[in-house]
Amino acid sequence: MSAASGPRTTAGRRNSGSVLASALSCGRIALCGIGVFSAFLNLLALTGAIFMLQIYDRVLPNGSVPTLVGLSLLAVTFFGFYGLLDLLRGRVLVRLGGCLDATIREGLPMQRGRAELGQQQRTM
Repeated sequence: MSAASGPRTTAGRRNSGSVLASALSCGRIALCGIGVFSAFLNLLALTGAIFMLQIYDRVLPNGSVPTLVGLSLLAVTFFGFYGLLDLLRGRVLVRLGGCLDATIREGLPMQRGRAELGQQQRTM
């Protein structure tokens, strides 16, 4: 490497870092929302295990059918909320990814990639 290539590399890193920082700043609220959704999804993921614990603790020793029905309805409801929140989180992530891609694509220079592509085509 020559001494001339060092400053360009450092400047390119600073430039791409600022582009990434500006791209992430536009989606900061969405990322916080995704974190909240993920926390609730992690709690709802325990539904099956808690359901089985309650079945073994409350239903089987007493043979209580109304408790079984109530727990089953509650578990189905929680699984429905899990699916809904996961769907919403996926949609937000897809939109955020598109926004980040567009912001980064606009901010980074494309000449370097085009020059490298031109060199590869000439060598073939």
